[in-house]
Amino acid sequence: MKIFRKLFFPALLITPALVSCNTNKSEVKLQINNEYEEKWNAFLQKEYVNTILNLVFQNNKEVKEKYIESQKKITDDYIQRINNALLFAANPIRSLTPSTIFGKKTFILKKSLNEFNNLTKGSYDSESKTYKGNWLWLLFNLDRLKFSGYPEFDKFTSPAELTTADHIATIKKLGSFYKMSSNDIAQYVVNEDGDSKVIYLLTNEGFILKIRITDDEENMPRDFSFFTYTWTYKDLYLNKNLNEVFDIKAYSAVTHVFERKDADRTFKTLFEEQYGGAPLRFTIFRMEK
Repeated sequence: MKIFRKLFFPALLITPALVSCNTNKSEVKLQINNEYEEKWNAFLQKEYVNTILNLVFQNNKEVKEKYIESQKKITDDYIQRINNALLFAANPIRSLTPSTIFGKKTFILKKSLNEFNNLTKGSYDSESKTYKGNWLWLLFNLDRLKFSGYPEFDKFTSPAELTTADHIATIKKLGSFYKMSSNDIAQYVVNEDGDSKVIYLLTNEGFILKIRITDDEENMPRDFSFFTYTWTYKDLYLNKNLNEVFDIKAYSAVTHVFERKDADRTFKTLFEEQYGGAPLRFTIFRMEK
């Protein structure tokens, strides 16, 4: 009996410690979940987010709410899947790697593109009556996206070698990589473009993001596409007086006019000279955990 007591009492002493430890873990997990929910609530109250959601879902409130809840449930493990896809689907890598064999996309490239497109694009599935694509989660996690400089050749202004060299030299001065500090947006504008809505977002660091929402059937959720490029200007990047010196509406108007084949480049050139020359292009290459 004495031996039994010696073994029994230490076990009783350990039990409260285990209970306390498990309680602390539960409290920490609950706190993390509450903070995550608060971040989502704050994000969904942003004006540009509401504008995009309303344009995409129109009057389909139930589909919208189900979609939002599905996006909240995505875990950070998804980031690794995206990074794996970007090893093949990122724009710079795709430009250097043979994309087809005997006229067909390679299996790994096709799989990577499908994974990445599921992040940047969205559409309504009428059979399941659900909205597919994880673009809302992408917008929520804008501050996790990392962009790298990716020169854009302009055949109207200079030879490719000179354009690329100038672009790289400027990017080196600004930094070869760009990462947003938050999912806040300084300015945004919605433009009509045929049967589409084109949205330009100006980040607090002076970068421009582009989104296209395409009309499909009347009163049905619309297709969504997030452009994988972002642009800035030499004198716009990290400008402390961003909202005073730059108007995203003027930028969108100039861009829209220039996209026409018969457009006069003079006005565009004059606009760009205000901000240090031609725009600098960056592209998504990774997400941070």
